[in-house]
Amino acid sequence: MSAPFCTDCGTEAAMMLGWEAVVSDPSLADARVWSCPVCRESWCRHDPISDRPIGTPAGEETRTARALLAERQIARIIAEALAQNPNASALADDRITGFTAALLGIERGHAAIEQLDLEQCRKLWHALHRASYADIVRHAQTYRPGKPTQSSLTEQGAAA
Repeated sequence: MSAPFCTDCGTEAAMMLGWEAVVSDPSLADARVWSCPVCRESWCRHDPISDRPIGTPAGEETRTARALLAERQIARIIAEALAQNPNASALADDRITGFTAALLGIERGHAAIEQLDLEQCRKLWHALHRASYADIVRHAQTYRPGKPTQSSLTEQGAAA
């Protein structure tokens, strides 16, 4: 397991207990968190089951931007999706991730809200503020990755 890097300064984070990282949430006092040694307020949670960080360490301003983005924009778009189809939560989340990756020019694996920096949160906020779920669907249908054809699978096999 490699340590995450601080979103705010780029320094490699260290794992420690919440009280050592001066995490203000008392419920995280004895929990393991990843904290930046340079930015005093920069931290993220640690998942004890997968033994991996949840997102990347970030300071208060970036964590607040992430939370507001998830609460006011992402949740609104997912609610629109659920109004159309009560079982569409996972699909809507996947489509929003694809939209985020395309908008920010990053890989889908790095498009989770917990991994965005402050400027990426601002850019995504402005894009989603004007977007509806129909816009996200239209983007997903236009830019979806194509299914592999038999010839492309054959070429990949030959290249290996």
